[in-house]
Amino acid sequence: MDQIANLVIDLGIDAAEFKNEIPRIKNLLNGAASDAERSSARMQRFMERQTQAARQTTQAASSAATAASVHAQTVEKNAQAHERMAREVEKTRQRMEALSQKMREEQAQAMALAEAQDKAAAAFYRQIDSVKTGQCGAAGITAYSAADPTGQKQWRDWSAGLSGADF
Repeated sequence: MDQIANLVIDLGIDAAEFKNEIPRIKNLLNGAASDAERSSARMQRFMERQTQAARQTTQAASSAATAASVHAQTVEKNAQAHERMAREVEKTRQRMEALSQKMREEQAQAMALAEAQDKAAAAFYRQIDSVKTGQCGAAGITAYSAADPTGQKQWRDWSAGLSGADF
């Protein structure tokens, strides 16, 4: 290229000499044209690579944005599922608490009933024991009658007397 720039064409030279210089000038110009074509081809390849890289970067950014969107949706769905699960757990806890309270109440009722049954059984056994020991014989009736000179006591009072109650 430097040779072309430094080329000075002297038009005053003779034709024979000019004819000898033409192949050299032609080679220089062809070399310059070839260099320009190679440079142009390199520039074209460079632009194609840059365009392809830009396209790939755009696609990668688009893919990343899509993946981020999908991830955000997945996180949102998981959060909603966890919230539903938390509500269900709370409802279950409340039902368990209500059931536990009901069981405590029923247990208290059962204990009161068992205590009443124990008292009734004890009274029944006292009556049986008093019959066995003869407290309800003639002496028992005499004591019962003496305890009620007016005759106002009823059979339930007699039963209570047999169970050990004082007349």
